[in-house]
Amino acid sequence: MLTFIDGNRGHPQEGGPVMYYRLYLLTDKAHIASFEEFDASDDDDAIRRADAYTSPRKELWCERRRVKQWMLQTK
Repeated sequence: MLTFIDGNRGHPQEGGPVMYYRLYLLTDKAHIASFEEFDASDDDDAIRRADAYTSPRKELWCERRRVKQWMLQTK
């Protein structure tokens, strides 16, 4: 069973709560093309995971808080 505390997901098998993140992959016009969901131990861990996606335009969110935005210009 998962334990929810202040919006965090608890994973007892991993030893404690982690944060839930959503990475939005955006089109050239900044529309959502797709998204990925994952858990991470903190913002730095989530940013490292998001950096692995090669999309030049993306936004990382933790619930209602935008953690980071990547908006590289492509031509």
